[in-house]
Amino acid sequence: MVARADRLGIAADADFRADALPGLASIHVDAVGRQHVVLKSRSRRVTICIRGAAVAIAPARVTFEMTSLAGLFAAQRNVAALQELLDDEPAGVPTWTITAQEKRDALIALDAHCNGATHRDVATMIFGSDKVDAEWSADGCDLKDYVRRCRSRGVRFMLGGYRRLLR
Repeated sequence: MVARADRLGIAADADFRADALPGLASIHVDAVGRQHVVLKSRSRRVTICIRGAAVAIAPARVTFEMTSLAGLFAAQRNVAALQELLDDEPAGVPTWTITAQEKRDALIALDAHCNGATHRDVATMIFGSDKVDAEWSADGCDLKDYVRRCRSRGVRFMLGGYRRLLR
């Protein structure tokens, strides 16, 4: 998700406070000053790329941006996930942590890669065919990026990084 932060108006207009973020939240700033706010739960993760006012310093008003109709539909999923993260943890959440899921998915992607499977095949193994069919061709498809990262992580495990799995 892409957003812009500003401090215009009165403090009551601010709707984003870093000190009020739930549990596993972190803010990373890249080389060009974009802030990447990562919110995690045991089963979900949402990353918000924010430009503008520094959200870690003081409360700010955040405006989410989208560039196309496909961006609107992708935003719906992300906003729903963000709402779940900001609300209480829903009942029936799997016991997998996000880190454990990433490791599992990396091993699935590595195994599939070594057996000649395509990225779409890997996404289908991880997320199921309904989700892949619905989201694979959308602009800015998060599934494609996720599968690429999983494959890269799996290859790193194979080249010696597997020792981290034991920690």
